[in-house]
Amino acid sequence: MSLTCLLRPAPSVKKCAFSNHHGVSKMSKGPQIIEGDPIIDQMVKCTEGGMPTAEVKFNADGWMLNKNFMKYADRIKNFKVRPDDVWILSFPKCGTTWSQEMLWLLINNCNLEEANRIELYTRAPFLELKPICSEGFDMADSITAAEELPSPRLIKSHLPPDLLPSEIWTVKPKLLYVYRNPKDVAISYCHHYRLFNEYTGSQDLFIEAFLQDKVMFSPFWKHVLAYWNRRDLPQLKFITFDDMKKDLRSVLKSVAEHLNVTIPADREDEVLDHLSFARMSKNPMVNFEAERKEMGKLDQHFIRKGETGQWKKTLSEELVTRFDSWSNSFLAGSDFPYYS
Repeated sequence: MSLTCLLRPAPSVKKCAFSNHHGVSKMSKGPQIIEGDPIIDQMVKCTEGGMPTAEVKFNADGWMLNKNFMKYADRIKNFKVRPDDVWILSFPKCGTTWSQEMLWLLINNCNLEEANRIELYTRAPFLELKPICSEGFDMADSITAAEELPSPRLIKSHLPPDLLPSEIWTVKPKLLYVYRNPKDVAISYCHHYRLFNEYTGSQDLFIEAFLQDKVMFSPFWKHVLAYWNRRDLPQLKFITFDDMKKDLRSVLKSVAEHLNVTIPADREDEVLDHLSFARMSKNPMVNFEAERKEMGKLDQHFIRKGETGQWKKTLSEELVTRFDSWSNSFLAGSDFPYYS
């Protein structure tokens, strides 16, 4: 059956009552569980046993997250931000881990020895990791891990601006946002779903869900533009995956300037070698090698090819046209310069 045959009238939504961090049940105007959507229903079926996929819309922009996140939304909103924090932000599969390692090195005097000894997710917690995992999944609380991290902290998040801690915009820590072409993002994100969400569906189904903004952390373009439209804030720097691929040295120096740090002259080449995609893909401190081994998925990779323009080898002409039409519908009237 083709995906277009699955499209039906608009699915129903159900407003959700959930408990805040004091345990008091309240009705939220934001979270709405999506019911009866054929694409979401298929995605849920194809991710049984893994990290749950998106089923809930949050806020006016309709940010898509899973049901478990609802229990943690208030904790994240009230998370205490420090002035010397650094936050790495992006839509998933845009070069976040690559940028995260770069940022950690920059704020830690390019300490390659420690970077090669301690896993990145310990050095720089993924704030909403616990909230997006299955309920009851045995893992450390990622919010607590971030709270207890000594300063200066580096914290990773894929959340859009209005779901981040409120103090992000009043305390004004340094922020770095990373953009990547959505055609490449969709392909990489599908592989990510196979690794961590136990996704068993086709790439065609996943791309359809991506274009309908029904995967985790979507809508993609609203996410990108929400940060792009804040780019004039002095604490926020906007970089691209393509620029990192073309000239990592220039990006490294530009980000160091944003952070007001100096790269030790005798370590710059060493840092660039450490951050090369060939090194990153083989580095067990960033590539989840132990976790992949535990899951029996060493044939799948968290850091894969890291190519730009991979979509040209993968997407049909029809899909490229759809991506362009979908993208242009969001970018009309915008001065966003990086889409092609």
